[in-house]
Amino acid sequence: SSDLNDLRIDLQQMRVLATDDNQPVKLNVVGAYNCAPAQLSGTTQSFAALHDGTTPFGVDFSLMGDGTQIEFSGRMTNPLDFDGVSGHGRISIGDLGKFTRLLGAEARAAISLSLAGAFTRNGDDWLLSEATGKLGGDTVGGKLALHEGARKTSDRLTLALEFPRLDLQRLLAAVRPPAQASQRPDFGSLSLRLDEGNGIVVDGRVRAAEAVFDRLHFADAVLQGRAGPGEIAVDQLAFVFAGGRTAATAAIRAATLASHVVITLDFTGTDVGQLARMLGGATDEIAGRLDGG
Repeated sequence: SSDLNDLRIDLQQMRVLATDDNQPVKLNVVGAYNCAPAQLSGTTQSFAALHDGTTPFGVDFSLMGDGTQIEFSGRMTNPLDFDGVSGHGRISIGDLGKFTRLLGAEARAAISLSLAGAFTRNGDDWLLSEATGKLGGDTVGGKLALHEGARKTSDRLTLALEFPRLDLQRLLAAVRPPAQASQRPDFGSLSLRLDEGNGIVVDGRVRAAEAVFDRLHFADAVLQGRAGPGEIAVDQLAFVFAGGRTAATAAIRAATLASHVVITLDFTGTDVGQLARMLGGATDEIAGRLDGG
Protein backbone atom coordinates (compact mmCIF):
# COMPACT_ATOMS: atom_id res chain seq x y z
CA SER A 1 0.00 0.00 0.00
CA SER A 2 1.12 3.56 -0.67
CA ASP A 3 -0.73 5.26 2.17
CA LEU A 4 1.29 7.60 4.37
CA ASN A 5 -0.25 6.05 7.47
CA ASP A 6 0.05 2.29 7.95
CA LEU A 7 -3.23 0.41 7.81
CA ARG A 8 -4.14 -1.30 11.08
CA ILE A 9 -6.01 -4.60 11.37
CA ASP A 10 -7.19 -5.81 14.80
CA LEU A 11 -8.49 -9.36 15.30
CA GLN A 12 -10.81 -9.89 18.27
CA GLN A 13 -12.39 -13.25 17.45
CA MET A 14 -11.90 -15.89 14.75
CA ARG A 15 -13.87 -19.08 14.15
CA VAL A 16 -12.95 -21.66 11.53
CA LEU A 17 -15.32 -24.64 11.31
CA ALA A 18 -15.10 -27.80 9.18
CA THR A 19 -16.26 -31.36 9.84
CA ASP A 20 -13.15 -32.80 8.13
CA ASP A 21 -10.40 -31.90 5.65
CA ASN A 22 -12.59 -32.65 2.63
CA GLN A 23 -15.62 -30.57 3.62
CA PRO A 24 -16.32 -26.83 3.05
CA VAL A 25 -14.91 -24.45 5.66
CA LYS A 26 -17.01 -21.79 7.42
CA LEU A 27 -15.28 -18.60 8.56
CA ASN A 28 -16.31 -15.87 10.97
CA VAL A 29 -13.89 -13.11 11.94
CA VAL A 30 -14.68 -10.13 14.18
CA GLY A 31 -12.26 -7.23 14.51
CA ALA A 32 -11.45 -3.75 13.24
CA TYR A 33 -9.92 -2.20 10.14
CA ASN A 34 -8.19 1.14 10.74
CA CYS A 35 -10.08 1.32 14.06
CA ALA A 36 -13.51 0.79 12.40
CA PRO A 37 -15.43 -2.33 13.57
CA ALA A 38 -15.63 -5.02 10.87
CA GLN A 39 -16.91 -8.57 10.49
CA LEU A 40 -15.97 -11.13 7.85
CA SER A 41 -18.09 -14.23 7.27
CA GLY A 42 -18.07 -16.76 4.48
CA THR A 43 -17.52 -20.24 3.13
CA THR A 44 -14.50 -21.68 1.32
CA GLN A 45 -13.55 -24.95 -0.26
CA SER A 46 -12.01 -27.61 1.94
CA PHE A 47 -8.58 -27.63 3.61
CA ALA A 48 -7.64 -30.45 1.21
CA ALA A 49 -8.39 -28.15 -1.75
CA LEU A 50 -6.35 -25.35 -0.13
CA HIS A 51 -3.32 -27.62 0.31
CA ASP A 52 -3.68 -29.05 -3.20
CA GLY A 53 -2.80 -25.80 -4.94
CA THR A 54 -3.22 -27.18 -8.48
CA THR A 55 -6.59 -25.52 -9.09
CA PRO A 56 -7.96 -22.08 -8.05
CA PHE A 57 -9.49 -22.08 -4.57
CA GLY A 58 -13.20 -21.25 -4.30
CA VAL A 59 -14.46 -18.69 -1.77
CA ASP A 60 -17.70 -16.90 -0.97
CA PHE A 61 -17.55 -14.14 1.67
CA SER A 62 -19.12 -10.96 2.99
CA LEU A 63 -17.26 -8.15 4.80
CA MET A 64 -19.33 -5.62 6.75
CA GLY A 65 -18.37 -2.59 8.77
CA ASP A 66 -18.88 1.15 9.27
CA GLY A 67 -21.69 1.46 6.74
CA THR A 68 -19.92 -0.58 4.06
CA GLN A 69 -20.62 -4.12 2.80
CA ILE A 70 -18.36 -5.98 0.36
CA GLU A 71 -19.34 -9.34 -1.12
CA PHE A 72 -17.29 -11.67 -3.30
CA SER A 73 -17.89 -15.03 -4.92
CA GLY A 74 -15.22 -16.65 -7.05
CA ARG A 75 -11.79 -18.27 -7.06
CA MET A 76 -8.19 -17.37 -6.31
CA THR A 77 -4.84 -18.97 -7.07
CA ASN A 78 -3.15 -17.59 -3.95
CA PRO A 79 -5.86 -17.44 -1.27
CA LEU A 80 -3.52 -16.68 1.65
CA ASP A 81 -2.48 -13.41 -0.07
CA PHE A 82 -5.88 -12.77 -1.70
CA ASP A 83 -4.16 -12.83 -5.11
CA GLY A 84 -4.91 -14.35 -8.48
CA VAL A 85 -8.55 -13.45 -7.82
CA SER A 86 -11.38 -13.82 -10.33
CA GLY A 87 -15.12 -13.72 -9.68
CA HIS A 88 -18.09 -11.46 -9.00
CA GLY A 89 -17.88 -8.59 -6.54
CA ARG A 90 -20.42 -6.25 -5.00
CA ILE A 91 -19.74 -3.19 -2.84
CA SER A 92 -22.26 -1.02 -1.03
CA ILE A 93 -20.92 2.14 0.66
CA GLY A 94 -23.13 4.34 2.81
CA ASP A 95 -20.70 7.29 2.90
CA LEU A 96 -17.98 7.42 0.27
CA GLY A 97 -15.93 9.91 2.28
CA LYS A 98 -15.84 7.68 5.37
CA PHE A 99 -14.82 4.77 3.15
CA THR A 100 -11.81 6.65 1.74
CA ARG A 101 -10.68 7.41 5.30
CA LEU A 102 -10.79 3.68 6.06
CA LEU A 103 -8.23 3.27 3.28
CA GLY A 104 -5.97 5.91 4.80
CA ALA A 105 -6.96 8.65 2.32
CA GLU A 106 -8.92 11.82 3.05
CA ALA A 107 -11.90 12.97 0.97
CA ARG A 108 -15.22 14.65 1.73
CA ALA A 109 -17.96 12.79 -0.15
CA ALA A 110 -21.13 12.34 1.90
CA ILE A 111 -22.87 10.24 -0.76
CA SER A 112 -23.66 6.55 -1.16
CA LEU A 113 -22.19 4.26 -3.81
CA SER A 114 -23.17 0.74 -4.82
CA LEU A 115 -21.49 -1.24 -7.61
CA ALA A 116 -21.50 -4.86 -8.74
CA GLY A 117 -19.52 -6.50 -11.53
CA ALA A 118 -16.67 -8.78 -12.56
CA PHE A 119 -13.82 -8.52 -10.06
CA THR A 120 -10.14 -9.50 -10.45
CA ARG A 121 -6.92 -8.94 -8.56
CA ASN A 122 -3.45 -9.83 -9.84
CA GLY A 123 -0.53 -8.55 -7.78
CA ASP A 124 -0.81 -4.79 -7.44
CA ASP A 125 -3.71 -4.48 -9.87
CA TRP A 126 -7.39 -4.55 -8.85
CA LEU A 127 -10.22 -4.32 -11.40
CA LEU A 128 -14.01 -4.07 -11.17
CA SER A 129 -15.37 -4.21 -14.73
CA GLU A 130 -18.77 -4.42 -16.42
CA ALA A 131 -20.09 -2.81 -13.24
CA THR A 132 -23.55 -1.38 -12.65
CA GLY A 133 -24.99 0.41 -9.64
CA LYS A 134 -25.89 3.82 -8.21
CA LEU A 135 -24.06 6.93 -7.03
CA GLY A 136 -26.49 8.62 -4.69
CA GLY A 137 -29.74 8.22 -6.59
CA ASP A 138 -28.18 8.21 -10.07
CA THR A 139 -27.70 5.03 -12.10
CA VAL A 140 -24.08 4.42 -13.13
CA GLY A 141 -22.12 1.83 -15.10
CA GLY A 142 -18.49 1.32 -16.11
CA LYS A 143 -15.24 0.11 -14.60
CA LEU A 144 -12.77 0.95 -11.83
CA ALA A 145 -9.10 -0.08 -11.79
CA LEU A 146 -6.65 0.41 -8.92
CA HIS A 147 -2.87 0.02 -9.15
CA GLU A 148 -1.10 -0.08 -5.80
CA GLY A 149 2.07 1.99 -5.78
CA ALA A 150 5.20 1.12 -3.87
CA ARG A 151 5.36 2.24 -0.25
CA LYS A 152 5.36 6.05 0.16
CA THR A 153 4.31 6.54 -3.47
CA SER A 154 0.88 7.14 -4.93
CA ASP A 155 -1.71 4.55 -5.79
CA ARG A 156 -3.46 5.15 -9.13
CA LEU A 157 -7.22 4.85 -9.59
CA THR A 158 -8.44 4.72 -13.19
CA LEU A 159 -12.17 4.98 -13.86
CA ALA A 160 -14.57 5.08 -16.78
CA LEU A 161 -18.16 5.83 -15.76
CA GLU A 162 -21.39 6.37 -17.70
CA PHE A 163 -24.54 8.05 -16.31
CA PRO A 164 -27.92 8.25 -18.06
CA ARG A 165 -28.62 11.24 -15.77
CA LEU A 166 -26.37 12.95 -13.23
CA ASP A 167 -27.54 15.37 -10.53
CA LEU A 168 -24.62 17.80 -10.23
CA GLN A 169 -26.21 19.78 -7.39
CA ARG A 170 -26.50 16.69 -5.18
CA LEU A 171 -22.92 15.68 -6.02
CA LEU A 172 -21.59 19.15 -5.19
CA ALA A 173 -23.48 19.16 -1.87
CA ALA A 174 -21.86 15.82 -0.98
CA VAL A 175 -18.32 17.20 -1.19
CA ARG A 176 -19.01 20.44 0.71
CA PRO A 177 -18.82 20.88 4.52
CA PRO A 178 -22.10 19.81 6.21
CA ALA A 179 -22.96 23.38 7.26
CA GLN A 180 -22.79 24.50 3.62
CA ALA A 181 -24.34 21.45 1.92
CA SER A 182 -27.86 22.95 1.66
CA GLN A 183 -26.66 26.43 0.65
CA ARG A 184 -26.22 27.67 -2.89
CA PRO A 185 -22.57 27.20 -3.90
CA ASP A 186 -20.26 30.21 -3.70
CA PHE A 187 -17.72 29.51 -6.43
CA GLY A 188 -15.87 32.71 -5.58
CA SER A 189 -14.80 31.22 -2.24
CA LEU A 190 -13.57 27.97 -3.80
CA SER A 191 -10.01 27.23 -2.68
CA LEU A 192 -7.53 26.25 -5.41
CA ARG A 193 -4.72 25.40 -3.00
CA LEU A 194 -3.55 21.84 -3.71
CA ASP A 195 -2.06 19.24 -1.39
CA GLU A 196 1.39 18.14 -2.59
CA GLY A 197 1.55 15.01 -0.41
CA ASN A 198 1.59 11.40 -1.65
CA GLY A 199 -2.16 11.09 -2.14
CA ILE A 200 -3.91 8.84 -4.62
CA VAL A 201 -3.78 9.74 -8.34
CA VAL A 202 -7.18 9.60 -10.06
CA ASP A 203 -7.31 9.34 -13.85
CA GLY A 204 -10.70 8.99 -15.48
CA ARG A 205 -13.47 9.72 -17.91
CA VAL A 206 -17.07 10.42 -16.89
CA ARG A 207 -19.92 10.75 -19.38
CA ALA A 208 -23.54 11.74 -18.70
CA ALA A 209 -26.27 11.69 -21.32
CA GLU A 210 -27.94 14.38 -19.20
CA ALA A 211 -26.46 16.45 -16.37
CA VAL A 212 -28.67 18.69 -14.22
CA PHE A 213 -27.77 21.60 -11.95
CA ASP A 214 -30.74 23.39 -10.41
CA ARG A 215 -32.78 24.62 -13.43
CA LEU A 216 -29.93 24.10 -15.89
CA HIS A 217 -29.77 21.03 -18.14
CA PHE A 218 -26.67 19.89 -20.04
CA ALA A 219 -26.71 17.14 -22.68
CA ASP A 220 -23.94 14.75 -23.79
CA ALA A 221 -21.61 15.90 -21.01
CA VAL A 222 -18.05 14.53 -20.90
CA LEU A 223 -15.33 15.10 -18.31
CA GLN A 224 -11.88 13.58 -18.78
CA GLY A 225 -8.85 14.36 -16.68
CA ARG A 226 -6.69 13.47 -13.73
CA ALA A 227 -6.04 14.65 -10.20
CA GLY A 228 -3.09 13.93 -7.97
CA PRO A 229 -0.64 15.47 -5.51
CA GLY A 230 -0.09 19.09 -6.50
CA GLU A 231 -1.93 18.86 -9.83
CA ILE A 232 -5.39 18.79 -11.40
CA ALA A 233 -5.75 18.55 -15.17
CA VAL A 234 -9.02 18.65 -17.12
CA ASP A 235 -8.16 17.43 -20.61
CA GLN A 236 -11.75 17.62 -21.82
CA LEU A 237 -14.93 19.17 -20.45
CA ALA A 238 -17.65 19.32 -23.09
CA PHE A 239 -21.45 19.54 -23.13
CA VAL A 240 -24.43 20.76 -25.14
CA PHE A 241 -26.12 23.77 -23.52
CA ALA A 242 -28.61 26.34 -24.81
CA GLY A 243 -28.57 24.79 -28.26
CA GLY A 244 -24.79 25.05 -28.66
CA ARG A 245 -21.64 23.14 -27.81
CA THR A 246 -19.27 24.22 -25.03
CA ALA A 247 -15.76 22.83 -24.60
CA ALA A 248 -13.11 23.65 -22.00
CA THR A 249 -9.77 22.52 -20.64
CA ALA A 250 -8.07 23.43 -17.36
CA ALA A 251 -4.83 22.86 -15.50
CA ILE A 252 -4.11 23.68 -11.86
CA ARG A 253 -0.61 23.16 -10.46
CA ALA A 254 0.71 23.90 -7.01
CA ALA A 255 3.19 26.78 -6.85
CA THR A 256 5.28 28.24 -4.06
CA LEU A 257 2.72 30.65 -2.58
CA ALA A 258 -0.47 29.71 -4.45
CA SER A 259 -1.61 27.66 -7.45
CA HIS A 260 -0.99 28.27 -11.13
CA VAL A 261 -4.24 28.06 -13.14
CA VAL A 262 -4.75 27.90 -16.92
CA ILE A 263 -8.26 27.64 -18.45
CA THR A 264 -9.44 27.60 -22.06
CA LEU A 265 -13.11 27.93 -23.07
CA ASP A 266 -14.82 27.68 -26.45
CA PHE A 267 -18.52 27.77 -27.31
CA THR A 268 -20.26 27.50 -30.66
CA GLY A 269 -23.88 27.93 -31.73
CA THR A 270 -25.22 29.03 -28.34
CA ASP A 271 -28.83 30.30 -28.64
CA VAL A 272 -28.76 33.65 -26.80
CA GLY A 273 -32.54 33.79 -26.30
CA GLN A 274 -32.63 30.25 -24.93
CA LEU A 275 -29.71 31.03 -22.62
CA ALA A 276 -31.53 34.11 -21.28
CA ARG A 277 -34.65 32.06 -20.55
CA MET A 278 -32.62 29.42 -18.72
CA LEU A 279 -31.06 32.10 -16.54
CA GLY A 280 -34.41 33.75 -15.84
CA GLY A 281 -33.80 36.88 -17.89
CA ALA A 282 -35.92 38.77 -20.40
CA THR A 283 -35.95 37.29 -23.92
CA ASP A 284 -38.11 39.61 -26.06
CA GLU A 285 -35.21 41.86 -27.10
CA ILE A 286 -32.44 39.34 -27.53
CA ALA A 287 -31.97 36.64 -30.15
CA GLY A 288 -29.31 34.97 -32.31
CA ARG A 289 -26.39 32.57 -32.04
CA LEU A 290 -23.18 33.14 -30.13
CA ASP A 291 -19.71 31.78 -30.85
CA GLY A 292 -16.63 32.58 -28.82
CA GLY A 293 -13.55 31.40 -27.04
